Amino acid sequence: MHILTKILVAFAALLSVALSALSVAYVANTSRIRVAYESLQTDLQIASTQQATAAASAAEAREQLEADLQQRDGEIARLRGELGSREIENERLRREVAQATLEVEAVNSQIAQLNVLSQTLAMTNENYRSEVGSLRSESVASSRRQLQLEETIANLEGERQVLELARRALEEQLFDARQQLSRLGEGAVATSTTGAGPVFLAERVQGSVTDVRRDGAGRTLVELNLGRNDGLREGVQMTVSRSGAFVANVSIQSVESQRAVGLVTLPEDAEVRSGDRVSSSQGR
Repeated sequence: MHILTKILVAFAALLSVALSALSVAYVANTSRIRVAYESLQTDLQIASTQQATAAASAAEAREQLEADLQQRDGEIARLRGELGSREIENERLRREVAQATLEVEAVNSQIAQLNVLSQTLAMTNENYRSEVGSLRSESVASSRRQLQLEETIANLEGERQVLELARRALEEQLFDARQQLSRLGEGAVATSTTGAGPVFLAERVQGSVTDVRRDGAGRTLVELNLGRNDGLREGVQMTVSRSGAFVANVSIQSVESQRAVGLVTLPEDAEVRSGDRVSSSQGR
Protein backbone atom coordinates (compact mmCIF):
# COMPACT_ATOMS: atom_id res chain seq x y z
CA MET A 1 0.00 0.00 0.00
CA HIS A 2 1.19 3.39 -0.77
CA ILE A 3 2.53 5.54 2.08
CA LEU A 4 0.23 8.37 1.24
CA THR A 5 -2.70 6.06 1.50
CA LYS A 6 -1.48 4.87 4.82
CA ILE A 7 -1.17 8.42 5.96
CA LEU A 8 -4.67 9.22 4.78
CA VAL A 9 -6.04 6.09 6.45
CA ALA A 10 -4.28 7.00 9.67
CA PHE A 11 -5.57 10.59 9.40
CA ALA A 12 -9.09 9.27 8.73
CA ALA A 13 -8.79 7.01 11.75
CA LEU A 14 -7.71 9.94 13.84
CA LEU A 15 -10.55 12.03 12.48
CA SER A 16 -12.99 9.24 13.31
CA VAL A 17 -11.70 9.06 16.84
CA ALA A 18 -11.84 12.81 17.16
CA LEU A 19 -15.34 12.90 15.64
CA SER A 20 -16.46 10.22 18.06
CA ALA A 21 -15.08 12.24 20.92
CA LEU A 22 -16.74 15.33 19.54
CA SER A 23 -20.05 13.44 19.14
CA VAL A 24 -19.88 12.25 22.72
CA ALA A 25 -19.00 15.77 23.84
CA TYR A 26 -21.81 17.19 21.70
CA VAL A 27 -24.33 14.80 23.16
CA ALA A 28 -23.17 15.68 26.64
CA ASN A 29 -23.13 19.40 25.85
CA THR A 30 -26.53 19.16 24.18
CA SER A 31 -28.11 17.92 27.44
CA ARG A 32 -26.31 20.56 29.45
CA ILE A 33 -27.19 23.22 26.94
CA ARG A 34 -30.84 22.10 26.98
CA VAL A 35 -30.94 22.28 30.75
CA ALA A 36 -29.25 25.65 30.59
CA TYR A 37 -31.67 26.78 27.92
CA GLU A 38 -34.63 25.67 29.95
CA SER A 39 -33.14 27.41 32.93
CA LEU A 40 -32.63 30.48 30.79
CA GLN A 41 -36.25 30.28 29.60
CA THR A 42 -37.43 30.04 33.19
CA ASP A 43 -35.18 32.92 34.14
CA LEU A 44 -36.49 34.84 31.10
CA GLN A 45 -40.10 34.28 32.18
CA ILE A 46 -39.26 35.31 35.70
CA ALA A 47 -37.40 38.30 34.33
CA SER A 48 -40.36 39.13 32.05
CA THR A 49 -42.74 38.86 35.01
CA GLN A 50 -40.42 40.99 37.10
CA GLN A 51 -40.06 43.41 34.20
CA ALA A 52 -43.87 43.65 33.87
CA THR A 53 -44.19 44.14 37.61
CA ALA A 54 -41.38 46.66 37.50
CA ALA A 55 -43.03 48.36 34.50
CA ALA A 56 -46.35 48.51 36.36
CA SER A 57 -44.60 49.81 39.42
CA ALA A 58 -42.70 52.26 37.26
CA ALA A 59 -45.96 53.37 35.59
CA GLU A 60 -47.63 53.76 38.98
CA ALA A 61 -44.58 55.56 40.28
CA ARG A 62 -44.60 57.71 37.16
CA GLU A 63 -48.27 58.56 37.68
CA GLN A 64 -47.55 59.32 41.31
CA LEU A 65 -44.57 61.42 40.27
CA GLU A 66 -46.70 63.20 37.66
CA ALA A 67 -49.39 63.81 40.29
CA ASP A 68 -46.73 65.01 42.69
CA LEU A 69 -45.31 67.13 39.90
CA GLN A 70 -48.73 68.65 39.19
CA GLN A 71 -49.19 69.23 42.92
CA ARG A 72 -45.76 70.78 43.07
CA ASP A 73 -46.62 72.88 39.99
CA GLY A 74 -49.79 74.03 41.77
CA GLU A 75 -47.84 74.72 44.91
CA ILE A 76 -45.27 76.63 42.84
CA ALA A 77 -48.06 78.62 41.19
CA ARG A 78 -49.57 79.34 44.61
CA LEU A 79 -46.19 80.35 45.95
CA ARG A 80 -45.64 82.55 42.93
CA GLY A 81 -49.03 84.16 43.58
CA GLU A 82 -48.12 84.64 47.22
CA LEU A 83 -44.75 85.96 46.11
CA GLY A 84 -46.50 88.44 43.84
CA SER A 85 -48.81 89.45 46.71
CA ARG A 86 -45.81 89.73 48.99
CA GLU A 87 -44.03 91.87 46.41
CA ILE A 88 -47.12 94.09 46.13
CA GLU A 89 -47.31 94.25 49.93
CA ASN A 90 -43.60 95.00 50.10
CA GLU A 91 -44.07 97.75 47.53
CA ARG A 92 -46.94 99.17 49.58
CA LEU A 93 -44.82 98.96 52.72
CA ARG A 94 -41.99 100.70 50.89
CA ARG A 95 -44.37 103.49 49.92
CA GLU A 96 -45.64 103.67 53.50
CA VAL A 97 -42.07 103.76 54.78
CA ALA A 98 -41.31 106.53 52.32
CA GLN A 99 -44.47 108.38 53.42
CA ALA A 100 -43.57 107.80 57.07
CA THR A 101 -40.09 109.10 56.37
CA LEU A 102 -41.58 112.23 54.81
CA GLU A 103 -43.91 112.59 57.81
CA VAL A 104 -40.98 112.15 60.19
CA GLU A 105 -39.09 114.81 58.29
CA ALA A 106 -42.17 117.06 58.46
CA VAL A 107 -42.48 116.37 62.21
CA ASN A 108 -38.79 117.12 62.66
CA SER A 109 -39.31 120.34 60.71
CA GLN A 110 -42.27 121.20 62.94
CA ILE A 111 -40.19 120.35 66.01
CA ALA A 112 -37.49 122.68 64.74
CA GLN A 113 -40.11 125.37 64.17
CA LEU A 114 -41.53 124.72 67.63
CA ASN A 115 -38.05 125.02 69.10
CA VAL A 116 -37.65 128.36 67.36
CA LEU A 117 -41.13 129.34 68.57
CA SER A 118 -40.26 128.17 72.07
CA GLN A 119 -37.14 130.30 72.04
CA THR A 120 -39.20 133.22 70.74
CA LEU A 121 -41.79 132.62 73.48
CA ALA A 122 -39.02 132.40 76.05
CA MET A 123 -37.72 135.75 74.88
CA THR A 124 -41.27 137.10 74.88
CA ASN A 125 -41.84 135.75 78.40
CA GLU A 126 -38.62 137.36 79.53
CA ASN A 127 -39.72 140.64 78.00
CA TYR A 128 -43.15 140.14 79.57
CA ARG A 129 -41.56 139.52 82.98
CA SER A 130 -39.53 142.69 82.66
CA GLU A 131 -42.62 144.59 81.53
CA VAL A 132 -44.64 143.06 84.38
CA GLY A 133 -41.92 144.11 86.79
CA SER A 134 -42.04 147.65 85.48
CA LEU A 135 -45.84 147.56 85.48
CA ARG A 136 -45.79 146.33 89.08
CA SER A 137 -43.57 149.23 90.00
CA GLU A 138 -45.91 151.53 88.16
CA SER A 139 -48.87 149.78 89.82
CA VAL A 140 -47.35 150.33 93.25
CA ALA A 141 -46.83 153.97 92.42
CA SER A 142 -50.34 154.12 90.98
CA SER A 143 -51.72 152.47 94.14
CA ARG A 144 -49.97 155.05 96.23
CA ARG A 145 -51.38 157.80 94.04
CA GLN A 146 -54.79 156.11 94.26
CA LEU A 147 -54.58 156.03 98.05
CA GLN A 148 -53.69 159.67 98.05
CA LEU A 149 -56.57 160.39 95.67
CA GLU A 150 -58.92 158.30 97.81
CA GLU A 151 -57.88 160.25 100.87
CA THR A 152 -58.44 163.47 98.94
CA ILE A 153 -61.82 162.16 97.73
CA ALA A 154 -62.74 161.13 101.27
CA ASN A 155 -61.87 164.60 102.47
CA LEU A 156 -63.85 166.14 99.65
CA GLU A 157 -66.73 163.76 100.40
CA GLY A 158 -66.70 164.87 104.01
CA GLU A 159 -66.76 168.46 102.89
CA ARG A 160 -69.55 167.59 100.44
CA GLN A 161 -71.59 165.97 103.20
CA VAL A 162 -71.11 169.04 105.35
CA LEU A 163 -72.22 171.20 102.44
CA GLU A 164 -75.12 168.82 101.80
CA LEU A 165 -76.24 169.14 105.41
CA ALA A 166 -75.96 172.89 105.14
CA ARG A 167 -77.92 172.78 101.89
CA ARG A 168 -80.63 170.66 103.48
CA ALA A 169 -80.82 173.00 106.41
CA LEU A 170 -81.19 175.92 104.04
CA GLU A 171 -83.83 174.04 102.03
CA GLU A 172 -85.76 173.28 105.24
CA GLN A 173 -85.53 176.89 106.31
CA LEU A 174 -86.69 177.94 102.85
CA PHE A 175 -89.56 175.43 102.95
CA ASP A 176 -90.59 176.62 106.44
CA ALA A 177 -90.49 180.20 105.22
CA ARG A 178 -92.63 179.32 102.22
CA GLN A 179 -95.09 177.46 104.45
CA GLN A 180 -95.34 180.43 106.79
CA LEU A 181 -95.85 182.77 103.84
CA SER A 182 -98.51 180.44 102.46
CA ARG A 183 -100.33 180.27 105.80
CA LEU A 184 -100.11 184.02 106.25
CA GLY A 185 -101.31 184.68 102.72
CA GLU A 186 -104.24 182.24 102.75
CA GLY A 187 -105.14 182.38 106.47
CA ALA A 188 -104.89 178.60 106.72
CA VAL A 189 -105.48 177.02 110.08
CA ALA A 190 -103.76 173.78 111.04
CA THR A 191 -106.10 170.94 111.80
CA SER A 192 -103.66 169.40 114.27
CA THR A 193 -100.50 170.49 116.07
CA THR A 194 -97.36 168.73 117.09
CA GLY A 195 -97.50 167.36 120.59
CA ALA A 196 -101.31 167.20 120.64
CA GLY A 197 -101.39 163.45 119.81
CA PRO A 198 -100.94 161.38 116.64
CA VAL A 199 -101.07 163.25 113.34
CA PHE A 200 -102.74 161.65 110.32
CA LEU A 201 -102.41 162.93 106.76
CA ALA A 202 -105.44 163.48 104.58
CA GLU A 203 -103.66 161.97 101.54
CA ARG A 204 -101.84 158.65 101.54
CA VAL A 205 -98.04 158.91 101.27
CA GLN A 206 -95.87 155.83 100.46
CA GLY A 207 -92.13 155.24 100.57
CA SER A 208 -89.54 152.80 101.93
CA VAL A 209 -87.11 152.32 104.82
CA THR A 210 -83.55 153.31 103.90
CA ASP A 211 -81.80 152.68 107.26
CA VAL A 212 -82.47 151.08 110.66
CA ARG A 213 -80.55 151.97 113.86
CA ARG A 214 -80.97 152.30 117.63
CA ASP A 215 -80.70 155.41 119.77
CA GLY A 216 -79.01 155.74 123.16
CA ALA A 217 -82.09 154.38 124.95
CA GLY A 218 -82.15 151.24 122.81
CA ARG A 219 -85.21 152.31 120.84
CA THR A 220 -85.47 151.44 117.15
CA LEU A 221 -85.20 154.38 114.76
CA VAL A 222 -85.89 154.11 111.04
CA GLU A 223 -84.90 156.49 108.26
CA LEU A 224 -87.37 156.99 105.40
CA ASN A 225 -86.93 158.27 101.85
CA LEU A 226 -89.83 160.68 102.45
CA GLY A 227 -89.59 164.22 103.83
CA ARG A 228 -91.18 167.59 104.17
CA ASN A 229 -91.51 167.88 100.41
CA ASP A 230 -93.82 164.84 100.54
CA GLY A 231 -96.04 166.42 103.23
CA LEU A 232 -94.51 164.75 106.30
CA ARG A 233 -94.08 166.54 109.63
CA GLU A 234 -93.39 165.57 113.22
CA GLY A 235 -95.98 163.30 114.79
CA VAL A 236 -97.28 161.79 111.56
CA GLN A 237 -98.11 158.08 112.01
CA MET A 238 -96.69 155.62 109.42
CA THR A 239 -97.26 151.89 108.90
CA VAL A 240 -94.38 149.52 108.00
CA SER A 241 -95.18 146.41 105.89
CA ARG A 242 -93.24 143.64 104.18
CA SER A 243 -94.69 141.64 101.28
CA GLY A 244 -98.12 143.02 102.17
CA ALA A 245 -97.92 141.92 105.85
CA PHE A 246 -97.96 144.34 108.79
CA VAL A 247 -94.59 144.81 110.55
CA ALA A 248 -94.81 147.86 112.85
CA ASN A 249 -96.11 151.40 113.42
CA VAL A 250 -93.74 154.37 113.21
CA SER A 251 -94.13 157.87 114.61
CA ILE A 252 -92.19 160.59 112.74
CA GLN A 253 -89.71 162.34 115.06
CA SER A 254 -87.72 164.61 112.75
CA VAL A 255 -88.30 165.75 109.17
CA GLU A 256 -86.05 167.18 106.49
CA SER A 257 -86.93 168.15 102.95
CA GLN A 258 -86.36 164.69 101.43
CA ARG A 259 -85.95 162.34 104.40
CA ALA A 260 -87.42 161.71 107.84
CA VAL A 261 -86.59 159.72 110.97
CA GLY A 262 -89.28 157.84 112.87
CA LEU A 263 -89.56 155.86 116.10
CA VAL A 264 -90.94 152.30 116.07
CA THR A 265 -93.90 152.40 118.51
CA LEU A 266 -95.86 149.18 118.01
CA PRO A 267 -94.44 146.70 118.63
CA GLU A 268 -91.30 148.28 120.01
CA ASP A 269 -89.22 145.14 119.36
CA ALA A 270 -90.42 144.75 115.77
CA GLU A 271 -87.71 143.69 113.25
CA VAL A 272 -87.79 146.45 110.67
CA ARG A 273 -85.44 146.03 107.69
CA SER A 274 -84.08 148.32 105.02
CA GLY A 275 -86.33 148.10 101.97
CA ASP A 276 -89.55 147.60 103.96
CA ARG A 277 -92.50 149.58 102.59
CA VAL A 278 -93.98 152.49 104.61
CA SER A 279 -97.24 154.34 104.14
CA SER A 280 -99.04 157.06 106.07
CA SER A 281 -101.82 155.88 108.40
CA GLN A 282 -105.29 157.17 107.56
CA GLY A 283 -107.08 159.16 110.29
CA ARG A 284 -110.63 158.29 111.35
